[in-house]
Amino acid sequence: YNTVSDISSFRVATSNGNMQVGYVDDTKVIAEPAPTLAPTSAPLIVDTFNEYIVGGPPGGGWSPNTAGGTAGTVSVAAVPNEFDKSVELRDTTTSENVGCSHSFVAQTGTVTAEFRVMMPTVSNYFNIALSGEGGSAVSIFVRNNGFSYKVGSSYYSLQTAMNGGVWYDIKLVANVVTKKCDIYVDGVLRGDQADFRYNTVTDISKFGVATSNGNVQIGYIDDVRVYIGTPTTSSPVVIPSPTIPPTVSPTAPPTPNPTESPSNPPTRSPTNSPTPSPTIPPTLSPTAPPTSDPTTSPSNAPTTSPTSQPISHPTTDPTNSPTTSPTASDNSQLLLLQDNFNSYQIGSSPGGDWTTDTAGGTAGTVTIAAIPNSIDKSVKLSDTTTSENVALSQSFQAQTGIVTAEFRVMMPSVSSSFNIALSGEGGAAVSIFSRTDHFAYKIGSSFYYLHPMQDGVWYNIKLVANVSTKKCDIYVDSALRGTQTDFRYNTVSDISSFRVATSNGNMQVGYVDDTKVIAEPAPTLAPTSAPLIVDTFNEYIVGGPPGGGWSPNTAGGTAGTVSVAAVPNEFDKSVELRDTTTSENVGCSHSFVAQTGTVTAEFRVMMPTVSNYFNIALSGEGGSAVSIFVRNNGFSYKVGSSYYSLQTAMNGGVWYDIKLVANVVTKKCDIYVDGVLRGDQADFRYNTVTDISKFGVATSNGNVQIGYIDDVRVYIGTPTTSSPVVIPSPTIPPTVSPTAPPTPNPTESPSNPPTRSPTNSPTPSPTIPPTLSPTAPPTSDPTTSPSNAPTTSPTSQPISHPTTDPTNSPTTSPTASDNSQLLLLQDNFNSYQIGSSPGGDWTTDTAGGTAGTVTIAAIPNSIDKSVKLSDTTTSENVALSQSFQAQTGIVTAEFRVMMPSVSSSFNIALSGEGGAAVSIFSRTDHFAYKIGSSFYYLHPMQDGVWYNIKLVANVSTKKCDIYVDSALRGTQTDFRYNTVSDI
Repeated sequence: YNTVSDISSFRVATSNGNMQVGYVDDTKVIAEPAPTLAPTSAPLIVDTFNEYIVGGPPGGGWSPNTAGGTAGTVSVAAVPNEFDKSVELRDTTTSENVGCSHSFVAQTGTVTAEFRVMMPTVSNYFNIALSGEGGSAVSIFVRNNGFSYKVGSSYYSLQTAMNGGVWYDIKLVANVVTKKCDIYVDGVLRGDQADFRYNTVTDISKFGVATSNGNVQIGYIDDVRVYIGTPTTSSPVVIPSPTIPPTVSPTAPPTPNPTESPSNPPTRSPTNSPTPSPTIPPTLSPTAPPTSDPTTSPSNAPTTSPTSQPISHPTTDPTNSPTTSPTASDNSQLLLLQDNFNSYQIGSSPGGDWTTDTAGGTAGTVTIAAIPNSIDKSVKLSDTTTSENVALSQSFQAQTGIVTAEFRVMMPSVSSSFNIALSGEGGAAVSIFSRTDHFAYKIGSSFYYLHPMQDGVWYNIKLVANVSTKKCDIYVDSALRGTQTDFRYNTVSDISSFRVATSNGNMQVGYVDDTKVIAEPAPTLAPTSAPLIVDTFNEYIVGGPPGGGWSPNTAGGTAGTVSVAAVPNEFDKSVELRDTTTSENVGCSHSFVAQTGTVTAEFRVMMPTVSNYFNIALSGEGGSAVSIFVRNNGFSYKVGSSYYSLQTAMNGGVWYDIKLVANVVTKKCDIYVDGVLRGDQADFRYNTVTDISKFGVATSNGNVQIGYIDDVRVYIGTPTTSSPVVIPSPTIPPTVSPTAPPTPNPTESPSNPPTRSPTNSPTPSPTIPPTLSPTAPPTSDPTTSPSNAPTTSPTSQPISHPTTDPTNSPTTSPTASDNSQLLLLQDNFNSYQIGSSPGGDWTTDTAGGTAGTVTIAAIPNSIDKSVKLSDTTTSENVALSQSFQAQTGIVTAEFRVMMPSVSSSFNIALSGEGGAAVSIFSRTDHFAYKIGSSFYYLHPMQDGVWYNIKLVANVSTKKCDIYVDSALRGTQTDFRYNTVSDI
């Protein structure tokens, strides 16, 4: 609710209408003060009106105008409340208006104005203006239940509805030189380089607000800040305004407009989420002289096209001129390319090292355009055919580490296949496309949507591509929209070019601006991680055995073959294990010096046709430490003779990245599949293991099957990055452990391997993890007969759960940390007795026991407990909550949640005075957040999966960021109720 003014409680509850069970664990709530801003721009007006007497006129240089008191009143009001005052303009006639203005020294450059505005009952032509010599520069009007700006006598909608009683944050960035203005409503750019109302304006020297001549109406204005220049933050710092002699410009009375009855103002409500439906912005610049300051008769006009959080465009900064040779910075970054295109002549081809391709001029043009304007230029790619395309590209020194590209892109009319790419040896690494009104990225021939794309809107794109991992993070307007996406082609071995192009099949126009490409080395490991095996198999001959210390085993050639294969291709080879019998198996192993600490193994695995018991193991003295098996079309690990599912499906022809972090001391292993922790501190297969000295892969004894392994890295310790650096493996004397032949398993026919496909997203359906540690001695290295066993419950990016750390015991009183954070609540529930109610300051509600129970449960296990909320009725619910000192700044809550069987309306909330600030619900197999009575989906929710949730709620802005498993899923979402004043 956007009525929330603070946050003071955390609550978990079942639904009133469902019999359901949910678990919560690892609760933590912290608070910090709301952020402040640094002084960067010179203030002309800074006023919150809180220092003035309620009922009196505003002081500090403000000049009210009430037509001698006959038109109404202009006075300070306790709205929203006595501590946060504002100025009320109360117009009581239909023939005159009231206004209030503040003059300052005339400015001939850029002037930025920020303010908040509200009308209890919305009516036409309440208005705000920046004006000076030559008339009004920028005039914002309330019109047709929304905001508009005015150019000459024409109105242009800002595509934002205005609701009664709701406060809106307006920001105007007016440039007297260009006679253009950027207009923001609630932080969103709604008017992009809008023309001044009158192009006769030569300076800006006054800020004014006024009612309509023709309406009885009430309006409020608050938090006015006018300052020189464009700030580096969205709101300038509030510091004392200097004493400046006024230079008032006279205004004539406005013409009458329709009337509206006044009403008493409600308390301040927060910003509504805008719902734009933009079109192309006008480029009108009427030269007729201005009449009075705001208000004139409306006329129909086209609406403007907003832009999506544009970046600034310096025109004189030498660091932003075209870059023709790489430059190293102090932090080891290498500037490969940077150009804002402002130094080139309009209509010409881009200079510097840019290359254009127009098929000899038959496909269209690639030229410098005065878009957004003649000072801030861009490149226009105009494709005039449906059979060819036009392109802009620049090459640079090949990079094998991390390459970051940033640029802005816009299409006046969005059509498919306008594209931008980072490419190199092996093809395109990252390709971004326009596709059915969206941005999409491409892997192979498949598209994956990122973000909606609208006509005429500029978008800021950032690509962070890692050549060593062949992954990329993709940002749209600073929001992470693609997380560790696979490269388009995994044959890419470096990145050496940036390219923008139109579609071959569409006549289309697109613009690109503010291009920048930098490189940095791939992350390296701390010196604590020493390599034992590092092999990509690319140096060996296709069809021959792998060298470098590998020992193939084919039962003398009778069981099949172990050879190097051109899979995925001749540049990126792997080892193929081809088992041609149902009575024997083939394998390949590599021994190294025995290790008694932590050993990490990373590798990639693929089966063209999935069949059971293809397996990989780390082993040593005492048998197998960790054994990973393909089983039931998925991955499992084995403890003794029992299998435990890793909750990741395996599909034919898909490569999977596996990582094992095995600790010989604790006899535990963390198991990752495609970067997700699927086995959390899994027990060793045999607890008799005393060291690890071998990595091995093998087929099943009972299946005819083919499997591939690639990019094997085994090293000492735990790395500081997800992939260790590839450096030469030292020569180490092998210490081979003998293995006995495995027992037979079901068969599967072989098939030819396809080329490597990108990683699929796993689809887990977990159960409870085991705590087995069998003491029986091991038999042979991998492969043994399967047996039924409970599958394990993976955790979705789990956090650690210390059981002895005193900082993770129940917190009953807030504790301030060194960084001004206040710990309000923290509990992992491990100190309570199983079956009891949670202790500390927790409150449970079970309707006197008739609705169900709220108890401590041994879930995931008896050491790592959680709270179980079991609802046994369809008419009542059960709940767990804890209150703390009311907070009016930023409150962060972190917790883990799981439902064995997902059903709707299990919910978690941060609440306070004014209702719920943030409410997270289970809803139709998804997480959703709620604003008022509406639900908005965040992320899928699966049976038995633990999810890590983080809420960062800002009471002052009534916004919240929502993370699921460390991924930002809700960006600056509105509070559920805007009446909230604390948490």
